Amino acid sequence: MTDLKLESFKEDKAEGAYVTREAVLKLNAAEVVKSSDFFDKKAANIVVTKLDWTMKAADLNDAGLVGLKGLDGDWWREQFWNKLAISVNGHALNATDVENVSANDFTVDELSFLTVLDGPQRDLSTSTNVDVRLFVFVMDSDVDAVKYYKTSTGNRFLVVYDGNLDGKFTYSASIAKADAPVPAEFAVSPATLALNMADKTTGTITATGATGTVAWTTNQGENGIISLDVAADTYAVKVTALKASDSNVVVTATDSGTAKSADCVVSVTEKPVSPDQPGDGGSSGCSVGFAPAALLLLAPLFFLKK
Repeated sequence: MTDLKLESFKEDKAEGAYVTREAVLKLNAAEVVKSSDFFDKKAANIVVTKLDWTMKAADLNDAGLVGLKGLDGDWWREQFWNKLAISVNGHALNATDVENVSANDFTVDELSFLTVLDGPQRDLSTSTNVDVRLFVFVMDSDVDAVKYYKTSTGNRFLVVYDGNLDGKFTYSASIAKADAPVPAEFAVSPATLALNMADKTTGTITATGATGTVAWTTNQGENGIISLDVAADTYAVKVTALKASDSNVVVTATDSGTAKSADCVVSVTEKPVSPDQPGDGGSSGCSVGFAPAALLLLAPLFFLKK
C-alpha cells in the first residue's frame, strides 16, 4: 500500500463554484516517482491522483442540465461540459488555459473523454446527482501550469504543475457553471476586395456574427462601378466589377438584429495590381523534448479509450 500522507483536505466552495476540492499530499520518498528520471535531471516529483466531486441536482438544474430532451447519444457527451467548467489551481480546463503538448486544443470533447460521469444514462431529473471523477498527474514544481498530453496511440492525460517546489503536491479543483458563450462580433470578410477587368471580375463578401437578416448597400450612387447579387440567405453577396474606377466603393452590410454595420472596401482596376514583394523571412519554431512522453509509463489503463 502506498504510504500517503494527507496534510490537508478542504471542501469549502470557491467563489462562484458548485463544488471544490483542495488537498496537500505528501508521499513516502520510496513511493514517489522521481521526475528527474524523465525530465532532464530536474529535482521534482510527480504523483497521480483522483479528483472527485458530487454534483447536486439543484446545481445541475441551475446549470441548465435538467429536463434536456431529444438528445442523441449520451446526454453528458453532448451537454455536460458545455454547461459546466472545471478549473485546477486556477487554470480553467479549456484551450486557452491548458498548454497542449503533442495534442490539439483542449476541447470540450477532450475533457469529456478524460472525465468519468456516474449518473443516469438519459434525462436528468430534479432529484438526480452526478458523481464526477478526473485523474490527473500532480507535479511538485516551481512552475504554475496545466499541460495536456495526447499520444498517437490515444493515451490522454493532464499534468498539474503546482507552482511551489516544496516537497508537496498541492491542488485546488472546482466545478462551476460555464460562462455564457460570447456572441460573435458582426463583421464582413474580406474587409477589402480587389477586382480587375482583366482576370478577376467577381468576388464574394460574407457577413458573420449576424443576429438577424443582413441588408447590403453601396456608396457608389449611379456610377455603376460594381453590381451586387445577394445570396438567398442574405449573409453573402456576390460582387461583380462593371468598370474600372479611380475611386473605391464601400459595400456595407447591416444586421437588422442589432443595427450594426460592417464595411468592405472594393477596388476595381483595369489590370491586376502587382502585390508588394514579400520581404525576406526566416523560420523559427519550438520543439518538445522526448521526456514528457515518458509519463505514459505511469498512466494506468483508465487512460486508454473508454
